[in-house]
Amino acid sequence: MTQSKGELLRQVDGLRDLARRSRRLAPTLTRESDQRRLLQYGVELDENAGRLEKEAVSARAMIMAPASMPASAMSGAMSGAASSSPGAPPGDTPISAPNNGTASEPTIAKA
Repeated sequence: MTQSKGELLRQVDGLRDLARRSRRLAPTLTRESDQRRLLQYGVELDENAGRLEKEAVSARAMIMAPASMPASAMSGAMSGAASSSPGAPPGDTPISAPNNGTASEPTIAKA
């Protein structure tokens, strides 16, 4: 499942917050090994946040239909070409394989 840009950016904020907390709390631990581990977790959280942030930059923004346009008209306008299968994503063309018992490349079904 792909996530919207807003959802990804909320996750980035959460990860960065956890990284800040781990850096802030690390000095309060008594064992040096625990401090190092918590600081390392903070570094990993920051790295994950950076990866998600890059993903958010390339994510498509959610497209909302104008209030005056019904949702059914919006989905038809977005597809460019009607899908031949109900419930299939717009633009998907069904693929069918020949049923003659031979192994060959699948063919595009005619709509």
